[in-house]
Amino acid sequence: MQSNPFLRYGLAAGLLTFASVATASDAMSSATETVSYDSDKTLVLDFHEAAFACLDLREAHKYLSASFIQHDPAVEDGVAGFAKFHASLRSAYPRYSSEVRRAISSGGLVTIHVLQRLNPWERGDVQVHMYRVVGGKIAEHWVAGNPIPATSLNANGLI
Repeated sequence: MQSNPFLRYGLAAGLLTFASVATASDAMSSATETVSYDSDKTLVLDFHEAAFACLDLREAHKYLSASFIQHDPAVEDGVAGFAKFHASLRSAYPRYSSEVRRAISSGGLVTIHVLQRLNPWERGDVQVHMYRVVGGKIAEHWVAGNPIPATSLNANGLI
């Protein structure tokens, strides 16, 4: 079966045109959105550093909205709920550590991929946290995670 060179070149030209229009459109929308996305991501990373890497509750408070909504079933809503959770974490696990491995931001949502260890001798958990940022404050939080297993059927790992 012979291929039609006009069809092949036409498809290639069409794809190139579509890609250049999409890229130009993305570049224009990114120019206006990058600032807020980057600042949202920075805000969440700064919050995570203060709250979980440094365990500094006073510093962490300034990042949360007054009506902070929590989707983690172990944490109550609001700044007071977060403070209560944070105090129990610091008390129960004084050698707790948390390290952000990846972060991505889009449309007011920031997702971070985190390695968490309650104690330094543990393998730990890998968690994905998603935050909704509104008006320069963290308004909402979701979390999902997995313990790091001793063995795996692949060599990819969770981190």
